Amino acid sequence: MRPLKHLTPTQIAFFREEGYLSPVRVMSAEEAIGFRADLEAFEHAQGKPLTGNQRAKTYLLFTWAHRLLTHPKILDVFEDLIGPDIVAYHWTSWIKEANSPAFVSWHQDATYFGLEPLEQVTAWVSLSAANTQSGCMRVVPRSHKRGQLPVDLRPDKNNLLTSGQTVMVSVDDKDTVEMPLQPGEMSLHHTCTIHGSKGNSSNDRRIGFCLDLVPAHVRPNPHLIKSGALCSAMLVRGKWHHDLFPPELPPVGDADPISTRQHEAGVASYRQMVGALGHMTAGRLD
Repeated sequence: MRPLKHLTPTQIAFFREEGYLSPVRVMSAEEAIGFRADLEAFEHAQGKPLTGNQRAKTYLLFTWAHRLLTHPKILDVFEDLIGPDIVAYHWTSWIKEANSPAFVSWHQDATYFGLEPLEQVTAWVSLSAANTQSGCMRVVPRSHKRGQLPVDLRPDKNNLLTSGQTVMVSVDDKDTVEMPLQPGEMSLHHTCTIHGSKGNSSNDRRIGFCLDLVPAHVRPNPHLIKSGALCSAMLVRGKWHHDLFPPELPPVGDADPISTRQHEAGVASYRQMVGALGHMTAGRLD
């Protein structure tokens, strides 16, 4: 049995049973503030927040995002949960502006990814305070045990999932758990765990990044393999177990021409994959 690097046996057992774990500190508040400064310096230079495709696979566009993705303590947590061979499959930048009604409907990450077996884990890394007022993530404990659920599309201008994807089950607030975080902390949830969040009524931005990582033996489902709609991915620790994910390279700069082209290709592969799944969720980043 491999020695654990960051988590305790109790934490791992809790994640397996409940489908989530929070909070887990992976960096100091000062380090998180530094990542936020990098993000906001770019946003200031372009004159607007991250938008559209910039929110997806952000680690292909900026060196600071790639540093966060490959942060040793973050990868140590993932190694404790999914093993030493780790592939980054996706990343979504979730930013709720201050005093914003933007919310995220109840959904499962597995709907977007088309992966088998269902062993993907998402880390939600916080760069600002995420609490009840700012609309921190909420989960339905043990919902991952239900497996992949059907979805309905309920578009709403304030839903950060622009497709309006919503699991077709009834969710009562009393059956949910909030996962408040401080800068430098992260939460973890299983790919089938039902989760969502409310609006941000605070005076600060709620800034967090979803890092979607899988053990290297996980593969695209047969439909994606047959159609050739394969999403690119990046090996971040260990070794590849197959060649079904077109490999991604780290950015060479910050939104420079080479990194921008690599990022555009990665996002295009993601959109093609989601479109092939037929879940009508490809427009969620528009």
